[in-house]
Amino acid sequence: MGMRRLSIIDLAGGAQPISNEDGSIVVVFNGEIYNYAELRDRLRSRGHTFATASDTEVIVHLFEELGEECVRELRGMFAFAVWDSARRRLFLARDRARDQTSLLRRQSGASGVRLGDQSGPSAS
Repeated sequence: MGMRRLSIIDLAGGAQPISNEDGSIVVVFNGEIYNYAELRDRLRSRGHTFATASDTEVIVHLFEELGEECVRELRGMFAFAVWDSARRRLFLARDRARDQTSLLRRQSGASGVRLGDQSGPSAS
């Protein structure tokens, strides 16, 4: 997976994609998670280790804990893709208010899919 983004939180350490410690969960993300500090504290108390200060990494560890139900815990405007290599499964999500518009498309002749917004594809 790849990603281009407008960096708001953790400008230096928030390069994407971001994965968990063993690389089995990989996330690309666009948006902002408003309650990421609270979620990070909760996940740290459960033994998760963070390599960055980005809100993106919170999604990684929350997905490890809750799987697809992680979306219920997130407050903000967002669209993201999670690759779970153990299950060979791609999970796509966006905020309930659909503030972060996302488009998914498969390009002819190309392998994979593209996730983007109105301005065009941002990840493949």
